Amino acid sequence: MFSQLFRILLLIFALQTAARPLVAQTKLRKAQGFYQAGAYQEAIRRYTRFLKKHENLEARLNLARSYRALGKLDQAESHFGQVIAHPKSLPEHKFELARLLKAEGKYEKAQTWFEKFAQESSDPSLGLRWAKSCKTATRLKQDSLGFQIRRIPNINSKASEISPVVYKSGIAFASTRKRGFLFRSFNRKSKLPFYDLYFAQKSPGGRLKKPVYLRQNLNTRLHDGPIIFSRPDNVAFITRSNSDRKGRKRDAAGFRSVNIYRIENKLDRWSKGESVPFNSKEYNLAHPAISRDGNTLYFTSDMPGGFGGTDLYVSHLRGETWTKPQNLGAEINSEANEGYPFLSNDSTLYFSSDRAEGFGGKDIFYAHLEGGTWANARNAGYPLNTSSDDFAFSIRGNSPYGYFSSNRNGSQGDDDIFGFRRFRGIDGTVVDSRTGKPLAGARIEIQGLNLGTKVYETGADGTFRHYLRQGQEVLLAATAAEHYKYKGTVSVGTVGFDENLRLKISLESVRRFMVEGIIKDAQADSLLGGVLVRIIGKQEQRIFTDKNGKYKQELESGVEYTAIFYKPGYQLKVVDLSTVGAGEAKHYFVNIEMKKGRSLLLAGMVSDQEKGRILPNANIHIFDAHTQKKLQAFTARSDGMFWKALPANQDYSIVATRQGYLSHRLDIVKEQLVSDTVQARMELMPLQANKVVKVVYHQYNSSQTDILGRRDLNEIAYLLLDNPEISVALSSHTDSRGSSRFNRKLSQERANSMSNYLVSRGISRRRIIAKGYGESKLYNKCSNGKSCSDELHAQNRRTEVKIVRIDQEIMKEKDKKNQEILKGKVPGTIIELENQPPPVKGSIKEDKSVVKPAQENEWQELEDKDYPE
Repeated sequence: MFSQLFRILLLIFALQTAARPLVAQTKLRKAQGFYQAGAYQEAIRRYTRFLKKHENLEARLNLARSYRALGKLDQAESHFGQVIAHPKSLPEHKFELARLLKAEGKYEKAQTWFEKFAQESSDPSLGLRWAKSCKTATRLKQDSLGFQIRRIPNINSKASEISPVVYKSGIAFASTRKRGFLFRSFNRKSKLPFYDLYFAQKSPGGRLKKPVYLRQNLNTRLHDGPIIFSRPDNVAFITRSNSDRKGRKRDAAGFRSVNIYRIENKLDRWSKGESVPFNSKEYNLAHPAISRDGNTLYFTSDMPGGFGGTDLYVSHLRGETWTKPQNLGAEINSEANEGYPFLSNDSTLYFSSDRAEGFGGKDIFYAHLEGGTWANARNAGYPLNTSSDDFAFSIRGNSPYGYFSSNRNGSQGDDDIFGFRRFRGIDGTVVDSRTGKPLAGARIEIQGLNLGTKVYETGADGTFRHYLRQGQEVLLAATAAEHYKYKGTVSVGTVGFDENLRLKISLESVRRFMVEGIIKDAQADSLLGGVLVRIIGKQEQRIFTDKNGKYKQELESGVEYTAIFYKPGYQLKVVDLSTVGAGEAKHYFVNIEMKKGRSLLLAGMVSDQEKGRILPNANIHIFDAHTQKKLQAFTARSDGMFWKALPANQDYSIVATRQGYLSHRLDIVKEQLVSDTVQARMELMPLQANKVVKVVYHQYNSSQTDILGRRDLNEIAYLLLDNPEISVALSSHTDSRGSSRFNRKLSQERANSMSNYLVSRGISRRRIIAKGYGESKLYNKCSNGKSCSDELHAQNRRTEVKIVRIDQEIMKEKDKKNQEILKGKVPGTIIELENQPPPVKGSIKEDKSVVKPAQENEWQELEDKDYPE
């Protein structure tokens, strides 16, 4: 007996255990049914109970989506976070989380998740575009001032009020509020209320009265609304739940299973409604908008073949027949959801979309009709739009006042109706008059009475926007680099409300600076065609003279130039030009006479020896290497570069000087040159006291100076000659081999020998301290008793040249003398441009010519291969 009872209990337990998965699946299906029917509150309750015992990715995802649909974004974000953490989570779930964060106004976090989605997605461009939109949303909020929003008393309730439109002497709208004290229609499956149409009449004072339920066949038992009235309010198009052949209404939850019906008002009573011919049970049509003549119908649909979830379509009435609906295309529709179209004055289409170019939720966009096509859809901006849902824009005629729906913060219930006042706007675009291309970064100044001065800068597309009160007139000025200024008076008094003043400002481009000239043979007095002219500024441009020896090239403002004239068989010519600091347009005429023969091109750069950075505007002196007679003096450019043409029949010394630095010398010996282009890297050492500037190494057990040492001594001599403000110490050292007494004597002899040589070169002995230290200050660890190689011992046999004193008065005198030389006060200096007349003022009103990229090596040699055949 007991055994039989035990078996029965065991069987019952087994059946219960087996049935548990089936029960769980049944609960999940019921929750999904409510979710799919749009009964999100009930779906949340059932998903929450299910997930307490069973973790399921689909259930968690739908729970997050349900919270999002009800506007409970914090809860939705929490559950989306758990979805993302699930091991089977997909990249698309990151995209959904990012869109939710954007709807919450958390743009930085949203951008991060969009970028993560882009990294994992098969279509990274989608994620990157949405990531970029997070930055755009911030800019839209800062730049938009066209609307003043106001709350409307007596209209809104704790339910949903949407799609207000002007009707008779008030507004009609759709709402899910109770009718009377208790009565309200519900969807039996989803438990959601249906939308009904209400009317609020304006009082004599202009305020809207308490709304009343619209009868006269406008409302049915199921969904009714939104509605649009065709003037003069005797024809309307309405969104309603579909009905089948038996007259029963299909289930309609939210946006689903609805179509558009045409109704007529006869004797103050509306007809039951006629289905438009393209209605279908397979997809939805809603949100009708009608043209003034009643012959063009715009609407929202999720029919197949669209760009995203829902798109905007248009149909035209031809006689008695509506044409097949046409998608409004990629200019209007996107991969997101577009809806709630509204047509203003047949010229501006307003609609709502949750696309990337918004604040996060549904935003109101608008587009203008151009050549029969809707183009350039733009966000209407803040404060009309927020990160919440903002939609169902409507307005009548040219009135600055209108209505829209939103669930933004401060709403009384689900969706509320808000009013707005819009200011007249100037939508401006600044373009180049010749090319028509937009000018980014143009400066716009707008002045008006009681307005002060407003300043804008055009974006990458050359556009700007400014808002005015009706009838206001302003003075507008537009300026852009390399273009002439525009100035004029602007008023929006004659422009339709919905169109703004679409202002196109064409600025005439200015060729601010130009260089041109004629090249001649100096001996034959003939014109030289085919001369290569290298014009080196920020970039290098190469042109050739024509058969008449003429050349012409536009220059940029604020740039230093060097022009190099080259023709095989002729000596080079180099001319420096500068447009820096020239406020007006100038024309430079540089005529050149070239002599036959050979010359050198000195191409140099001045830099800091220790930091490697460019040293601007260093002074360059060119001497005869043998007589040390100064031949030329000039200043290097602000980018540290310089070019000069030199006769090829002699040797040169090039000295670079700059305040705060030791002068640097470079010798050019003609027999040692391998090319006619001499690259001079002038690396200047910072002028500092107690700084070792040179080390000379000595032969073992000798105080005599060999050839290499003599070269070092000459370098030290020139260092002291070129820098008269410094005094140096010659600290001589030996290696550890030999006695300490011998080494000290040897090191002193070396120091004295070097000092005597420098004095013989004209250096005052008062500027030299010569001292021998023997082996007392070894460079390395090769002291007595240590076994070291000859190379290591050689490192200790040295004389260090250290700056010990800087005479400030002499340094000032040296700098003054350099400036006098550069100003031409010292006879014999060559600093003028040959054959160049004074600049002539002028302007060329044309675009800049194309500039070639800069050469990798600015010192590129001029070879015959660079010359045209």
